[in-house]
Amino acid sequence: HQCQMARINWNKRHLSSVLELQSDKELQNKEHVTEIHLCFNFIVEAPAGVFSRYTALASLSLSCNNLTAIPLLRETPSLRELHLDCNQISVMEHLEFIPKLECLNLRCNQIHNVDNLLENGTLQRLSLSGNPISSLSWDQIPRLSQLKFLGFYGSKISNFEDILKLLSLMPTLTDVSLGCG
Repeated sequence: HQCQMARINWNKRHLSSVLELQSDKELQNKEHVTEIHLCFNFIVEAPAGVFSRYTALASLSLSCNNLTAIPLLRETPSLRELHLDCNQISVMEHLEFIPKLECLNLRCNQIHNVDNLLENGTLQRLSLSGNPISSLSWDQIPRLSQLKFLGFYGSKISNFEDILKLLSLMPTLTDVSLGCG
C-alpha cells in the first residue's frame, strides 16, 4: 500500500512540456493530488486534458515559464488557485471553465485588456500587476462580486477617474494595489 501524494513539486526541472508529467511512472494513478507546482521551467503550453487525471487538483502553479496562453482547464473541477505569473500570456481566456477559481495570479505577463473576466463570481484574489493594461472594461467589473484583493500595480492606467470608478464598483475589496507605470 503506497502513500497517496498530495503535492507534485517539479520546480526547476528544466521541463519543456507538461506532458512529461503523464509519462512519469511515479506519478501514475495519483488522482488525489491537490497541488502541482511546475515553476521555473521552460514550458510553452499546457495542452487541454493534461491535468485531467488529477480530479482533486485545487492549486496549479505554472509561474515563470514561457506560456503564451492560459491553459484550457475544463477537466479540473476542484481548481481554486491558478498561478500563471511571469509568463508571456497576452489574452485572458478559458477562465469561464474554472467555476471554483478563487485566486488568479497573472502578474507580469503581456495582458493589455481586461475583457474576459470570470462570470461565476467566486474570484477573491486577482493579480494583474506588471501588465501593460491601459484601460478597464467596466461591464466586466460587476462579475467580480466576491473580489477582496486586486493587484494592478505597474499598469498603464493613468486616468484617476477610472481608478475611482473601479473602487466604487467593488465594495468587497479590502486590499488594493494600484499604481501607474
